[in-house]
Amino acid sequence: MKETSDEAEQSEDIRGNFAMGTCFGDVRCVHGHPVRLFNIGRGHWVACDKCRTYIHVGSNLMSSWRSETENTWCANHESVWGYRCIE
Repeated sequence: MKETSDEAEQSEDIRGNFAMGTCFGDVRCVHGHPVRLFNIGRGHWVACDKCRTYIHVGSNLMSSWRSETENTWCANHESVWGYRCIE
């Protein structure tokens, strides 16, 4: 039996203003705002600058963090200063 769009929305994993999707690259803001993916160390995060929120989506899932410096991670952390972290 095929799910209706209402049933699909109800079964979706929503955390704060983030719809988690089926993988870390599928995370989106439920309000339709653009989101950005960034690393802090080996941790991967998604932020919505319009909602001023961010959420941890995994660790060591992409190798890109290995080529970044601590300065990059500090700048990424500072870019979400004052934002609410969604648990």
